[in-house]
Amino acid sequence: MCFSVWLFLAFFARASADICSVIHYSANKWDADCADKNLTVLPDFSDKPVVVLDLRNTSLTSNITFKGWNHLKYVDLSFNNLYDLRSDTFGGIDELETLNVSYCSLQNISGLQDKGKTLIKLLDLSGNNRLPPTPDFLPTLNTSLARGTQSLYINDIGITNFPPQFFISAVSLLRLHMRDNLLLELPIFPLNLRSLDISNNSIVVLHDNPFKMCTNLVTLVVQNSPELIEVDVDAFKYLLNLTVLSLKGNRKLDHLPNGVFSHNDNLREVSLAECNFKTLSPYFEPKFLGLKQVELYGNPWECNPSIQWFLALNSSSTALSSVRCENGLPYVQYFGHVKQTLMRNVMILLVVMTLSFFVIGGWYIYDLEKRRRTANPYWRLGRKNPMTDPVYISTIV
Repeated sequence: MCFSVWLFLAFFARASADICSVIHYSANKWDADCADKNLTVLPDFSDKPVVVLDLRNTSLTSNITFKGWNHLKYVDLSFNNLYDLRSDTFGGIDELETLNVSYCSLQNISGLQDKGKTLIKLLDLSGNNRLPPTPDFLPTLNTSLARGTQSLYINDIGITNFPPQFFISAVSLLRLHMRDNLLLELPIFPLNLRSLDISNNSIVVLHDNPFKMCTNLVTLVVQNSPELIEVDVDAFKYLLNLTVLSLKGNRKLDHLPNGVFSHNDNLREVSLAECNFKTLSPYFEPKFLGLKQVELYGNPWECNPSIQWFLALNSSSTALSSVRCENGLPYVQYFGHVKQTLMRNVMILLVVMTLSFFVIGGWYIYDLEKRRRTANPYWRLGRKNPMTDPVYISTIV
């Protein structure tokens, strides 16, 4: 009976291998794409040089092991019903470049923290919202980071907080994505972090303390946070290498303090799109003029002279055509109309002033001549000057 079961599974594994798409890049590098196939066991590739294995949405369960897959570097197991990762799941594999187990209904990953187990450079645990309440979640995560994980994705897992010091010792961590969670406070992020995405959390105020070690951070994404109402003036003061900042979609954010970017000399891209800005201080004009890209669309701008400085921004860096006033009128059209109206009024004023000058000048000359003739009524014929001693001649006939 057992032999029959083993024979059936072996046959099914071979059949599964036959329905996977395999690309042979070289004799020692194969890619196997088994995504969206209805599998119950792993395809029989363990003795083949498969480097990349895509098993997305294949109905696999936790009863799998990759023991003997010595060439494997990239594994995608997302959207399966794995429930847990056991200590022997990746037994024999010393290093994985990528392990994606997102949206797998995981309840236990304690097998990943066994001593001497696999180094996973990129670990994606997103969508497994049953993990945070388990007692082994944070210790396992800490073990993975201590082994040298460089990229960690823990989006949409429903976590509400991390211990403040949790990430400090993660010296190898370069990329951290923890968006779509319920974080009220942020932990302190590690020194060597290059990219951070904390979008769609419950943060109210963005302070400087979480970033006080992040002197190497290049990209910071804080988008679509429904409760974010304020960015502290010193929030980015430690981010000396910050190049890309996105505050897009924070619908309650309606102002930025002057000087918030005063320490960010390397800043090149800023997005303030789809927030609640009605005005923005001209203080930001020198900083924004030096940026490669600025996004300002999707805000209820009050079109008045306080934001007319937007016109000075390079058209290649700022798509002003998509910026609209709160009444729906395009920004460029509004200020173009204002400019035309101003020019017309200036021309009318100049014409009126010119006519007034000639009228007043003519009246002045006329009055001057009248006064002179009235003051000197006696003129010698053919002379320009009046006589001082006129002689009266009477003729009597």
